[in-house]
Amino acid sequence: MIKLLLAEINTYTESCTRPLNKQAWKIIATAVNTHGYNLTAENCIIKWTGMKKKYKIIRDAKNQTGAAKETWGYFDIIHDMLKTNPEITPLSIASSVRDFEVNVNAFNASESINVKRNLSNDNEHTEENEENELNVELTNVLRN
Repeated sequence: MIKLLLAEINTYTESCTRPLNKQAWKIIATAVNTHGYNLTAENCIIKWTGMKKKYKIIRDAKNQTGAAKETWGYFDIIHDMLKTNPEITPLSIASSVRDFEVNVNAFNASESINVKRNLSNDNEHTEENEENELNVELTNVLRN
């Protein structure tokens, strides 16, 4: 039932640009129920929320050093579904310690481009101004 639910969620999110709202969950629940299950939209929401939480916990544990290896049969399926989700992979990261990074990978997983902008000394060099203009253009492209 879980793989079926994940497949229906994936099918819905690929075919529609709208976010998962109550109407979407009713459509997903109806599609799952055609296979002999008896789920409500609320059941699907609760299950999906729990699976996303577990995915985030395992993903964060994989990124920590010294953490025990944790596996989950649905991790790869959910990772493929969520890897471009800004909630999971932020579009940009700003830090007072590190540079500002626009994550182009969030939109195109095949490219490995991170554009960096040094937040200090923005007006010192012409090269930095050109890089800042590029960052603004990329940010506008990402917003559209």
